[in-house]
Amino acid sequence: MQGKIFSPGLRMTRGAIIAVFLLLFAGPLSPVSAQEEEEENVCVSCHLDMEDILLQVALDWQQSVHAEAGVSCQDCHGGDPTDYGEAMEPATGFKGKPAKADIPTLCAKCHSDKVKMRAYSLPSNQFARYSRSVHGKALLERKNENAPSCIDCHGRHKIKRVADPQSTVHRSNIVKTCAKCHSSKKVMQSSGLPANQYELYKNSLHGKLYFAGDLGVPTCVNCHDNHDIKKPQTLAVRLVCVNCHVDQEESYRKSGHWAAAQETGKPVCIHCHSNHAIAKPSIAKFKEPGPGNCVNCHDRNSLQMEKANAIYLMQQATEEYMKLGAEADERINEWSGNGFETSHLERKVKKIKSILKEMGVISHSLDTESLLEKAKIAQKLSNQVTVEVNAMTDELVKRRWGLIATWTIFLCFSGALSIRARHCKRKD
Repeated sequence: MQGKIFSPGLRMTRGAIIAVFLLLFAGPLSPVSAQEEEEENVCVSCHLDMEDILLQVALDWQQSVHAEAGVSCQDCHGGDPTDYGEAMEPATGFKGKPAKADIPTLCAKCHSDKVKMRAYSLPSNQFARYSRSVHGKALLERKNENAPSCIDCHGRHKIKRVADPQSTVHRSNIVKTCAKCHSSKKVMQSSGLPANQYELYKNSLHGKLYFAGDLGVPTCVNCHDNHDIKKPQTLAVRLVCVNCHVDQEESYRKSGHWAAAQETGKPVCIHCHSNHAIAKPSIAKFKEPGPGNCVNCHDRNSLQMEKANAIYLMQQATEEYMKLGAEADERINEWSGNGFETSHLERKVKKIKSILKEMGVISHSLDTESLLEKAKIAQKLSNQVTVEVNAMTDELVKRRWGLIATWTIFLCFSGALSIRARHCKRKD
């Protein structure tokens, strides 16, 4: 019996009984709450008792992605967050507010750590890319304090995930974030850059769509990148449009413009369409004077302008074909009160519109033969619509004349019956 009492199995049972006893009389063990953890951090608890900016620092950090990930004050500012007396002592590594030029390296402590970044599915090469960018070189090499560091784009303490709509670098906010510097004459003056890029973009084709809520159009980072920002003079930046406009690129590579660009660096997209002030293109570029138009580079009597004029005329004719077809289709629907089936005519008009867009793409190749072929197809479709509508109109006219004749006969017959009825009544 004594051996059984002190057997390993029985000792485990007694341990379990003691544990239950402690739980019943000592109360349940609960994990430390997030609020209690903050209270243990004297940096947070102290700032929460302050006012204005110093209070806002703690409030912003509480809403940040760093707070969610457990990155706290001492990770960036140093010090001892467990002791009021030692919290801000240099002996405990307290750095306070880091110098601007030191911030990229400070952020890189974590953001260049592959192991740490892997846990959040984030790249670990941001610092390397930033260092070779125009921003990084200006700040780290030339010590230009006007150049942005990490916190100028991502924020100081209230740093949010890129996908968070509240983030300063979210797609819906990134343009205004870039504009903080690029709309400042004082900041741009130090780099010798204009300060009107934001205004130009806002009034451009891209900008109007973007501010109307279309987040699929290009923003600053689509053209200039986010961390590895290059000088706009590089050919890669000047040809960045082809990342989206792939059909135009394929056509452009077939032209003499592409061959010239390989030797002289121009003409590329921005020479015809501008960079920030991109307007909706029209066929006027091939004939009329204006920024980026053909006549700006080529003499009016040159062979190049002769070809440009031919391209203009073919696209103008196609626009007219589309207009005639649409007007014919609209006319028959108005006249007939939708009495005819015209969906096939509408499809032909839409096809002409599609051909016109294709011609806009082909025009980048300067291939007049291909454009002429497309224009002939559009003319044929327009003629088919017009001929069919005219036939429907003739049929409609015949129907109306037939209806008038029928009503005339009916009225005459009714009148004759009425006269006959009155005659019979007098006779009776």
